[in-house]
Amino acid sequence: MDLGIRDALKGLLGNLLAGLRLAWFLPFRIDALRANLDQLFLLLLAGLALEVGVDRLNVGAGALFSRYALAAHAVGLAAMFAAAFLIGHFRRQPERVLPLLVAIAATAPSLALAAAAYEYRLVPADLGASRMPILWTAYVAFVLWQVAVILRAVRAAFGVRIFKGLGYAVVYSAIMAGSLYTFPTRNFWYAPQPRRARIDVESTYYAQNRLLERALGALAAQRPGVSDLYFVGFGGYADQGVFMREIGSVRTLFDRRFDTRKRSLVLVNNRRTVARLPLANGHNLAGALKRLGGIMDPQEDVLFLYLTSHGAPGDLAVDFPPLGLNDISPGELRRMLDAAGIKWRVIVISACYSGSFIEALRGPDALVITAAARDRTSFGCSNQADYTYFGRAYFAQALREGYSFTAAFSRASALIRARERREKITPSRPQMALGSAIGAKLAQLQRRLAAAGQTAPAATPACARQGAAAACRR
Repeated sequence: MDLGIRDALKGLLGNLLAGLRLAWFLPFRIDALRANLDQLFLLLLAGLALEVGVDRLNVGAGALFSRYALAAHAVGLAAMFAAAFLIGHFRRQPERVLPLLVAIAATAPSLALAAAAYEYRLVPADLGASRMPILWTAYVAFVLWQVAVILRAVRAAFGVRIFKGLGYAVVYSAIMAGSLYTFPTRNFWYAPQPRRARIDVESTYYAQNRLLERALGALAAQRPGVSDLYFVGFGGYADQGVFMREIGSVRTLFDRRFDTRKRSLVLVNNRRTVARLPLANGHNLAGALKRLGGIMDPQEDVLFLYLTSHGAPGDLAVDFPPLGLNDISPGELRRMLDAAGIKWRVIVISACYSGSFIEALRGPDALVITAAARDRTSFGCSNQADYTYFGRAYFAQALREGYSFTAAFSRASALIRARERREKITPSRPQMALGSAIGAKLAQLQRRLAAAGQTAPAATPACARQGAAAACRR
């Protein structure tokens, strides 16, 4: 091997060992480094190769290279040089900039391996709400560690006292954080995304009248002298399958246990159902409620309306890219129900901040239940889950034990409180507003269903998986 190459590799190994001592708070001297431009280049190249390799191993087979990560990496290097030169300028010691850069570059492998351990070991492994405090603690510890390493490097390079060195370290870290904010995409490899089926927007819109008419045409007529229950399910968010699955499971529960067979319909936003079920949008919901208002006896019959989606204060998300759908506000939902002439209403909304709907929807003839308070998030949306947290507690557990919607709320609230306490997440605080007149009507319905001996469907293996839901804010 050429003596020059051998000498360069020997210097690289020595610098990496010195960087290891610096990163792990072992005794370190800046003059132990071989600080020259050749070594700086080799250290930066070694750090880049390590990042690329770790990313590739994590993604696995079929990984695709992201050229955008190269631009982000280049911006990070520019920020690193700028921060080091800025410190050298303030210290009036420009000759110490190169040793500082070499020292920081020598710590890069240790920091990169630690970052990989955090991101690839902690984050993907059963990420749930119970893990969030652990993840945040680990992240904060990692950031503080980086600042401490920079502090050691600055003090070693410039010989400053600890408080002044800490100021320089914070300035350096702030500049680097700015580069991350500008170019947040740093992963060099990514898994190919499954190709989505193309949605013909025009045909989808034209099909809505036909699909909605077919669903409404299948509804059975009201039975004179019988307090019939009609169920409408609304799954508003297309990109997470939990809403579609939850609506389907809840409809099955109501058809078998609450006597809504041939008196139930669902509106769903999902690519799997777009060709056979009406969209969950404001136009279809208003049309379905209007038709139900003409079928139901306003004195005898009860509507159970269940809406599940993401949410914001005063807003229920209605989203299905590439379709441009409008979200639903509390006032709009109230106007739909009033225009339909439906008197007895049970409205259950599972979404973040869904408590913001209560004031607009409450009334003597209405029972309104929400998964969260007006200022709280709810949990449990993902592509893997079968139910949201609230949906599982209220429908899959509480309503399988009885026929009372209010008693089920009390039971579900207790289950949710216990789960949120166990997972150490901010309580969602489900809400209920019971009108002064509807209680007697629901008691009458409850007695009829209990006397008829309606049975709940057996839980499917998918619905029985208590731990399947990955927690997230909705």
